[in-house]
Amino acid sequence: MDKRLALLHKAMGEEVPHQASVTRVTGNTAPSTKSVATSAPLQHVLLSGMAGLIAVAGVLWFLQDSRSAAVIVPVASTVAPPVAMVVTPSAPTPGVVPPTRSDEEEAVELVENWRKAWSRRDVNAYLGHYSAQFVPASGQSQEQWATKRRTAIAGRADIQVSIRELRTERIDERSMNIAFLQDYASGKYLETAQPKILGLLREDSGWRIVSERALPVGTTLAP
Repeated sequence: MDKRLALLHKAMGEEVPHQASVTRVTGNTAPSTKSVATSAPLQHVLLSGMAGLIAVAGVLWFLQDSRSAAVIVPVASTVAPPVAMVVTPSAPTPGVVPPTRSDEEEAVELVENWRKAWSRRDVNAYLGHYSAQFVPASGQSQEQWATKRRTAIAGRADIQVSIRELRTERIDERSMNIAFLQDYASGKYLETAQPKILGLLREDSGWRIVSERALPVGTTLAP
């Protein structure tokens, strides 16, 4: 029994305590040398098996302890889930409607552009304000009249034309008369307060001049 304990202590890495050997005598007959020699290997095998079992148990315990220590416990994510952005559609911007001009305003603009083209001696722009249906008051053809006007305007060194006291008279949906007093100056030549009436016709391209009459100076324009 003492040998078993010594082997057990040795397998476990402990120091074997020193004890006095005890000789157990059973009966009057001493054990034979053959019996001692036979039992000693058996005891050694038993003790070695026990030591191996203890060592295996220790290794299993160590592995189990290490495995449990290495277990990673998942931690719930603290990142907040993305929040869908709610975009509120803006109110539709109403379309910008250009201001509507009256026929009278468009006709007055035509006369003003006609005056400017004449004053800067731009013959092409000046003649462009007349309709293809224009009938000259002199009885000439439109081609003859246009040639004469081109020569008269281009031959002047400077021209200044101004209009005042302008009045509009509606004839029908597509016709209108505009009366005004015209002041004309070119070099030493000067005309003041010349009454004039332009007959206008609304065409696809806008208002155009179809007639032009110069009244005697001093004629009162109709209100």
